[in-house]
Amino acid sequence: MVDLPTVGRFVGGAGYAPLNEASLRALVARVPTCGDLLKGDPADWKVREVGDGNLNLVFIVTSGAAGVVVKQALPYVRLVGESWPLPLDRAHFEREALKVQAAHAPTHVPQVYHFEPEQAAIVMAYLSPHIILRKGLIRRVKYPQLSDHLSTFMAETLFRTSDLAMPAGTKKAAQALFCQNTALCKPCFARTPRCVKSAKTSSSRTPIE
Repeated sequence: MVDLPTVGRFVGGAGYAPLNEASLRALVARVPTCGDLLKGDPADWKVREVGDGNLNLVFIVTSGAAGVVVKQALPYVRLVGESWPLPLDRAHFEREALKVQAAHAPTHVPQVYHFEPEQAAIVMAYLSPHIILRKGLIRRVKYPQLSDHLSTFMAETLFRTSDLAMPAGTKKAAQALFCQNTALCKPCFARTPRCVKSAKTSSSRTPIE
């Protein structure tokens, strides 16, 4: 049994546990914005776990046409399992990045309603009927505004967090914060043959995939 790290520098704690349907409803119900948005009895909300990535749990909670998304970091690489521990602090850095991005490109970043440090969970806007861009591109869907939206987001966030736009002290403080986010900078190839196989498969695909 692997001793998983559930206490980080910024998140986690003795009360950390992967969310289930009951604990998720309780967490969302405690957020005033979510209660006002979803309305009704939390027991009547619909909950779906939709995470298809490598790392996190992702839930969609809906009530009628309204909904929120909850993303929780796990203390290991989900794709591999508990044999590959991974710090929960990545949730803190993601939340901090979303705050910076929202300050400079608010129309291109999902609104964050709440951050739950002990559970390493971010509660954010449900962008229905949007889908994951990758899936649309695979289906050859054309997005006429994609280049404009991406370039605007990149220009606003990259310039306004650069030395050209930020005071030196503020920039260095921001760099010091994000330089602590090193866990996801380590190459996976030394950890497991499965990652090597996955990388080889990905490199053989066509660009649009």
